[in-house]
Amino acid sequence: MHAAISILQELARELRTLLSQLGAEAGGTWQASWGRCQALFDRYHASEPDLATLPQAEATVLTAVLTEVVRLNAMAAGLVARESDVLAASVRSITGSHRRARAAAADSRPADLGVSCDLNG
Repeated sequence: MHAAISILQELARELRTLLSQLGAEAGGTWQASWGRCQALFDRYHASEPDLATLPQAEATVLTAVLTEVVRLNAMAAGLVARESDVLAASVRSITGSHRRARAAAADSRPADLGVSCDLNG
């Protein structure tokens, strides 16, 4: 069996793992899984076979696994994008709170009297 088939099968397993971690309050473990998926895809791409040169049985298996990986990847990409949006919203919220706290602290400090006083006007 061509090495690309086993890489794709491993990628499909990792995508299923990723899908099980998303949205399950996994504490960010999906990012590591996503990284492993990308590394597996790079490995597949480096050894991607020419379907025309594979025996028919291997070409059929490769096509089936590739179809499954494409389907799982589409699902994972959508979920990862949604998780990333949630994380980005959290970061924006925290940044906004920090900005408001700094502004409130600046407003509560007494002004330095006479430091930049305009005498002309």
